Amino acid sequence: VSVLIKACNPILESFGNAKTVRNDNSSRFGKFMEVQFDDLGSLMGMRVTPFLLEKSRVIHCGSDERCYHSFYQLLAGGSPALLSSLRLKRAKDYPNLDRGGCLIIRAVDDAKEFQAVVQAMADIGMTEKERDAIWRVLASVLHLQSIEFQEHRVTSAAELTLEGRGACDFVASDLLGLQQPSILAECLVTNVTYVRQERIVKALNVQRAKDQRDSLCKHLYAKLFYWIVQRINEATMATTLSATSWIGLLDIFGFEDMTVNSFEQLC
Repeated sequence: VSVLIKACNPILESFGNAKTVRNDNSSRFGKFMEVQFDDLGSLMGMRVTPFLLEKSRVIHCGSDERCYHSFYQLLAGGSPALLSSLRLKRAKDYPNLDRGGCLIIRAVDDAKEFQAVVQAMADIGMTEKERDAIWRVLASVLHLQSIEFQEHRVTSAAELTLEGRGACDFVASDLLGLQQPSILAECLVTNVTYVRQERIVKALNVQRAKDQRDSLCKHLYAKLFYWIVQRINEATMATTLSATSWIGLLDIFGFEDMTVNSFEQLC
């Protein structure tokens, strides 16, 4: 059990931690950990309840900071075959990763950290198919963040550039495996509402389309993060029969005042 619990740490740090100006490995989410014991006081398991993931960290960060470690680790440590299948390049080629002007952390090898994360995933029983799904979601966020919009010459509504449409089709079809790939492109440039069962589609301007793209990226990453925590709990949580007592540990990360603060920083 202790081996499984130790294996959780590099996974949680990869997907929930990031470099800030004050800490090279700052936790950007809060968590309540229930450490479980039997009636003899032996460690039986652990359950993690996460909250307040800093979703804004997925798409931007402050000067001399980084987004979540997971992105940099994948790009530095992924095999050539894996990166080729995901059509990924170098970290500096993605605007959200280079926004803080800090692609590497001194004395930290992202490639080695990636291998440690992969091993930890295997230790808790994650299958190769599950790990592949994780990399595809990370790649989806990076490709979506690279998509640009342009104004329609007549209506001024946002539309995908030629390169952006190609990236969108790849994300929808190959990475996310959507049954109707065209829906993704439509979701990025339009807003759909229902009034008395009537479907109303409103075209977005370029700025609103960028906001919609960013919201989708944050939602994708958050869903991935909470799924990973759930998967960790499946591996480490003791049964109700074996665990008779537990100790609760509350870990709340420190909110930081950034140049651009969103709801995750203020709530």
